[in-house]
Amino acid sequence: MSYIYTVSDLFYKDYSIKAVLGDNPHITDKRDSGKFNRFERYEVLDLINAVARHQNFTTKKQSRLIELLIRVDLPTQFAYDRAGALSWLVFNYKDFHIVPEHPAAKV
Repeated sequence: MSYIYTVSDLFYKDYSIKAVLGDNPHITDKRDSGKFNRFERYEVLDLINAVARHQNFTTKKQSRLIELLIRVDLPTQFAYDRAGALSWLVFNYKDFHIVPEHPAAKV
């Protein structure tokens, strides 16, 4: 069973907790708009956990890396496309790591 990343696990604390107009925070799959917003808390959590399930992550640190990639390294062309973001993260996360001196490394 993969590690489930929760609100209390989030490194960044500035996520929006309100959905944008036309978006439903209770629907994050194909029924949703298909767009992804890396600054909406529920969308970020859903995407982190989707990657964790796909890759069978077992630790908080693995999921924390995905959060950092979403915020810092996710290419612009995928920043608003949930399916593209998920594919990019699954394909590329192994090429990244959290350096020990980064504050996010302390999990």
